[in-house]
Amino acid sequence: MQRKSLGGEGEAYRFVIDMVGYLLGRVLKGGAASSCLPASVRRFPGQAELSSLLAQAGSAGGSYRTFAGGIVALQTGVAG
Repeated sequence: MQRKSLGGEGEAYRFVIDMVGYLLGRVLKGGAASSCLPASVRRFPGQAELSSLLAQAGSAGGSYRTFAGGIVALQTGVAG
């Protein structure tokens, strides 16, 4: 799995996601789903891998653009 390395920022980001998921899970009614967020984020494919998976599924002209230091990506393509 190819992921952009975020260095120290990545560690801080993971810590914040873990804490937000934990706190939402504790505070919100039915918040158990929110506590699954950190694990889901960690399992999600990186930008390049997701772009490749979309191409394999038939998307043409796929590309991605990253935002927020690489922690957010916008994937684009044309369904084929």
